[in-house]
Amino acid sequence: MTKGFDTVWQNAINGIGAMPPMGTCGDCSNDDIKAAIEHMIEGI
Repeated sequence: MTKGFDTVWQNAINGIGAMPPMGTCGDCSNDDIKAAIEHMIEGI
């Protein structure tokens, strides 16, 4: 089962389980987080 991009993005922004909000990047914008996710899933 895969989660939709928006769900993954919101989890990255808000944190989930042991993953902290924004991946502990205090200087990252929501767009930075989105770009990082897009980079990680590129080619999948």
